[in-house]
Amino acid sequence: MSDADKAVVLPTANVDEFLKLFEKNNADGFGVQEIEETERYSNSHGLTFCLLNFQPNFELYDMVYSATDREKSLKAICERYGVKRLTMFMNQPFCEREESVTYNKKNGLDYQSRNYFPLPCNEYLDEDEMIEEKEEEAE
Repeated sequence: MSDADKAVVLPTANVDEFLKLFEKNNADGFGVQEIEETERYSNSHGLTFCLLNFQPNFELYDMVYSATDREKSLKAICERYGVKRLTMFMNQPFCEREESVTYNKKNGLDYQSRNYFPLPCNEYLDEDEMIEEKEEEAE
């Protein structure tokens, strides 16, 4: 299971309803195993910032592009709850991938994923690996 982080800025009046969509076992939500709110700050202008760590059941791609219900896509949810900005990041060490999602009212939703750059800890030496000259002679 991979951990994901999410930061969101939205109207204070909508925070609790928005966060319910990311609660464990919420059938109307986004399929999250665990969620932990690590920070919350509200300003005097009616906006709240929340920072959360969560474990999604699926990839972030599935949240962004809900194949079963367009009303439950992340873009539709952000628009419904007046999200001003949202950033999510998930590191998938077993798949060697990472995903990033950003949303803001002006530019909309952006999803990106990439494979990790090669990690030195994944390099290896085979028992039968030879220096190139010896490999050519063996053939």
